[in-house]
Amino acid sequence: MPVARLAKRNILRNRHDYLIYFLTLVIGVAVFYAFNSIVAQEQVLQLSDSQMQIVQLLGQLIGGVSFFFAIALGFLMIYASGFLVRRRKREFAIYLLLGMPKRKVAAILLVETAVVGIAALAVGLLLGIALSQAMLYITSALFAMQVEGFAFVFSGHAALMTLLCFAVVFIAIALFNSGSITRFKLIDLLNANRVSQRVKIRSIGVSVAIFLVSIGFLATAYALFLKRGFESGPFFIEVTVLLVIGTFGFFFSSSGFLLRVFQGNRKHYLKNLNMFTLRQINSRVNTAFISITFVCLALFLAITATCGGFSINRALNDSLRTSTPFDATVTLYPVGDSTVPDLDIAQTLRDQGPRYDSLIEQSVQIDFHSSAFTPRQLDVTSGYTPSSIMETGTWLDEDLPAVSISQLNALRAMRGEAPLALADDEFGFWCDMDMVHDLYSSYLATGEGVTVGGVELHASSWGVVSDTLQTRPINMNSGVIVVPDAVADMLGTSETNPSILDMMYDGSREECEPAVTEMLDNAENALGGDGGYVLRYQTALSIYTQQDGLSVLISYLAIYIGAILLILCGAILALQQLFDVADNAPSYKLLRQLGATRSMVSSAVFKQISVYFFFPLVLGLAHSIVALYVVTDVVKVFGQFDIVQPLATTLILTLVVYGGYFLITYLTARSVIDR
Repeated sequence: MPVARLAKRNILRNRHDYLIYFLTLVIGVAVFYAFNSIVAQEQVLQLSDSQMQIVQLLGQLIGGVSFFFAIALGFLMIYASGFLVRRRKREFAIYLLLGMPKRKVAAILLVETAVVGIAALAVGLLLGIALSQAMLYITSALFAMQVEGFAFVFSGHAALMTLLCFAVVFIAIALFNSGSITRFKLIDLLNANRVSQRVKIRSIGVSVAIFLVSIGFLATAYALFLKRGFESGPFFIEVTVLLVIGTFGFFFSSSGFLLRVFQGNRKHYLKNLNMFTLRQINSRVNTAFISITFVCLALFLAITATCGGFSINRALNDSLRTSTPFDATVTLYPVGDSTVPDLDIAQTLRDQGPRYDSLIEQSVQIDFHSSAFTPRQLDVTSGYTPSSIMETGTWLDEDLPAVSISQLNALRAMRGEAPLALADDEFGFWCDMDMVHDLYSSYLATGEGVTVGGVELHASSWGVVSDTLQTRPINMNSGVIVVPDAVADMLGTSETNPSILDMMYDGSREECEPAVTEMLDNAENALGGDGGYVLRYQTALSIYTQQDGLSVLISYLAIYIGAILLILCGAILALQQLFDVADNAPSYKLLRQLGATRSMVSSAVFKQISVYFFFPLVLGLAHSIVALYVVTDVVKVFGQFDIVQPLATTLILTLVVYGGYFLITYLTARSVIDR
């Protein structure tokens, strides 16, 4: 019989075995192509230069991640091929007994691999093209653009990259399969189903000891991480090592005593096929704890990266509503060791050109003065415990600048808000960062005052004002002291804080933006560093454009990394479980002969696969909960932390990918034992 006909018949007969292999390749190809085709979207979307730079940067980052994805998927597919070869050893032995040479058996397997691979590549590319079309509209929404009608985007570069990467994968699989066939001896192929793996039973005392030590390692890692957060350097390595060792020890030791624990409950242990199921689970964890540890850590990274990325993205987008109340903010920075001179920024801009008054309707200047007072003094006095991210920086020990009450009220008047009253011996705090707002509130609750410029001041009745200081991508006013004008006049200029000018256009942002940016660019170039200062500016529209690009970058990277890790985890567990079910098919058949019903056997398989899939997921979720708790400190830098929607999105992604693999694995395993 020709090789092609044999290969076709074998594929149809073993379609259940090829299912996980085929689906993983299809999903891998689709995701690989769709995300690598993002750069091609600039052909349809009318992107600005900055947006095009973001898309190109995203393409480079995804290309780098895709390289590692292709390598990991290649090893996974080789592992899957090993499963298929292992399942069919007796079939290959029959071919050899009938006189077929090994090279022809290898050729049959090569043709099967090629046919399934080409089919998966074709289906995956079609699915990837459809997915890339959906992503086009997602990108346009993130960039606040409209795609008129139907716009078809095809990336030849992404398609070629996909073909080359997966061609290399298929070649590696073919070489591996051919090598496997030529190495096998006929006697080994004939006795393949009789070879059983010897399960080593560990001492329960040693297992309990290792389990307790691993719990101690995990608890220590959690405690250190909660206390010090994302601190870089040796500390981060130390926490990572503790987490990895603790996770490894947890799975290594659990199989040594969990079975004994369940055996103690005779009522449930002897019910239905629980005894058989528990021993199957115990033997699998006992021999596959390394892969389970890898899956657990990969799930931890997938959930944390995806949820954390979405949370930061949402916080950044939400913060724009409050961080850009002014159309533009001009900033006067000191150069070197010099201080910002007492300069009228608006008049300086008028001197550079006559267009200022026709473009700017209102403006308010804020000058920062040196108070010789640090947030650390407030921290010590109030007993407030700062977050880990505050402690890792130098902000607590830097000078807290002072501003006059008249400038604060002028800014409030420009926004249509009522003025704040401040007596000659009073002070207040001005802070628009949520994460440090409690520090000032805690200090005011003590009833303590401050001494600024040799003048003792008492807390005002309004305490802390949270007005936005200037237009920025995020609210970054970590605190200033608001003092009476007379006190501000006595203070020197702050050496670490510039003066700013908040402006409102005389017209809509879209109409005035080009002329205003031209005026400010000319002023920026003309002033340079002369006079001991430089001038910089930010506009609300430019911030929105940059933020749209950042949203695209973070969202796609979070989804891509999360999807890749979930695909790898689901495929690894699926293949291992199918290995196990295939190896133990005679045992399930024997259970049916002994009187077990089909539903009882199916239930036993379902329980086994459920534990195997969700055991690492539970510990991975525990790791993620701790990490996401620390992420809240990072996210609060950008704005309010709302984890509900990001977590829901992450769980949906996990349910679709990881849960989909679980369902397919169970259905395939049940079909194997029903044969």
